[in-house]
Amino acid sequence: MALGSFVVGDVSIGRVVAVVTILLAAKCGRESGGAIAGVTAGVTMGILGGDFSFLAAAYGFGGMLAGMFAELGSVVQALVFVMVNGLTALIMGSEYQAYSVLYEIFLGAVLFLLIPSSAVRSLIFWGRQRSDAFSKTAREVVLSKLKFASAALSDIGETTRQIYQKIGAAKSGTMADVFATSADIVCKSCPQKSVCWGEQYHSVMDGFNNLTEVLRRNGKVTAEDFSGYMGEHCTGKWELANEICTGYERLSGRQAARAQAQNLRGVVTDQFQGMSGMLDSLAQELTGIEQAEFPLADRISALLDRENFSPISVSAYTDQTGRLTVEAAIPSFKLARMNQTSMTLWLSDLCQRKLQLPAVSEVENASHLRWIERTAYAVETAKIQHSCDGQNVCGDALEEIWDGRGRVHLLLSDGMGSGSRAALDSAMTVCLLKKLVTAGFSFDSSLELVNAALLIKSEEESLSTVDVATVDLYSGETQFLKAGAAPTFVYRDGSVVKVEASSMPAGILKGVDFAKRRLKLHEGDWIVMLSDGMLLGGSDWIFDQIKLSAKKSAEELAQDLWQTAQTRRPDGHDDDASILVCKIVDKQ
Repeated sequence: MALGSFVVGDVSIGRVVAVVTILLAAKCGRESGGAIAGVTAGVTMGILGGDFSFLAAAYGFGGMLAGMFAELGSVVQALVFVMVNGLTALIMGSEYQAYSVLYEIFLGAVLFLLIPSSAVRSLIFWGRQRSDAFSKTAREVVLSKLKFASAALSDIGETTRQIYQKIGAAKSGTMADVFATSADIVCKSCPQKSVCWGEQYHSVMDGFNNLTEVLRRNGKVTAEDFSGYMGEHCTGKWELANEICTGYERLSGRQAARAQAQNLRGVVTDQFQGMSGMLDSLAQELTGIEQAEFPLADRISALLDRENFSPISVSAYTDQTGRLTVEAAIPSFKLARMNQTSMTLWLSDLCQRKLQLPAVSEVENASHLRWIERTAYAVETAKIQHSCDGQNVCGDALEEIWDGRGRVHLLLSDGMGSGSRAALDSAMTVCLLKKLVTAGFSFDSSLELVNAALLIKSEEESLSTVDVATVDLYSGETQFLKAGAAPTFVYRDGSVVKVEASSMPAGILKGVDFAKRRLKLHEGDWIVMLSDGMLLGGSDWIFDQIKLSAKKSAEELAQDLWQTAQTRRPDGHDDDASILVCKIVDKQ
């Protein structure tokens, strides 16, 4: 508190120290630690004087989000804190306060990043040793804050969308304004003004109206384009034509700028909605954690230390179904020497649970490993891709994602057209979805951000379909999500079901949503995902072909489908084509 009133220039040393403290608390104590430290520091700074009461909310919310993103690394954590507090300062503080707080937040974040990682790890370990139980109250507070923040962002997105729609309805100028302004400039000194704008008013207006189509077609008018009364009697039509051209050019520029601004504003509202969905996804995942297993996490950490893997962080917890999840982060360079099979067996013995091989992701020079209990099902997959007219790249993108939560996500995206541009759009779509879903976000919120990214990627139209099949490997429950995608075929209980839905692809309109359907699958059932290039000869034959090949391997079924599709293609017609087949296998 004593440092709070110590100011160098416009920068408070106390608030800089507070920022560093909040980020450290968020790193060690995650959401609850960051939120508690943030609110405490914000209230303290407000008490010291000046109208800085808004810091309690800014520091508290920023600390909570910094804690949520701590697993993604210190840089991401610091960036989230800076963004939240910077926006709050600009909105709620005066101009002087906003710039002072921005300087302090930035300086504090830099100082936090300069703290050696070894010192941070020691602090985390000490904090974990001090915490012998998971605070249910703290979790409820964090859940409440997350849900509140999600609802607030959603409301902001909807409000801004409504405002922008009203702004878009407002006129930015019309052709009538161009004609009126041009006439005011040219006709005011003309001796025929009283005749033209008196008894010949309607004839003059007809002459102007006839120029509208010429302007839209040619982008300009000349004196020869005037017709009727104006063509015969107007002595200033050359000057008038020049003024009309100048006014039309200005009008076109304003309308283009307004359209672009409206599009960007719409993208911003989609991003608000996407961020809202992401916070809601995090809240849902946190809700699923029933109990943190701190003693078990300590034993796992000791095992990793004994094997010289230098764990950065270790956590273990059970969800509401009683299943155990183990997460650990180690330096990336040590992952190569880990025998993941042996480590999984050791952890299974230590936890007295049957764990399966970990899902691995890389974040900020650290390898994050996630072990879950063994699932009831596994999948056998195969894929085939064909490039239109023998091009080097296919405009479709395929991906198989294991999210480390007992689910496998099958993705197929078809970019508009064919060739490198289509390949770029589909690859970008799949890459972004993979990163977001692997991080724990829902497909709905991820689609909002992917759609926004495609809308602003370039001035040219850029779109791609999104086709998703998510299989819960514990229960067999499968969800199908489609945004402009071709039908999916599902073989179960000896028959084939066609899963299709009417929806728009990503990148064409703001506010794109998935069409959804759920099915329960069992051992021996198949999922067949196709791009529209496989359906050039229709789709009726696919039902029979899947039934004929249902007892074969995934690779054989994919080959059978591709060979049959080739024979049914119309002569001379080619397109990018992709097949992704998946068979549900009993893991036991």
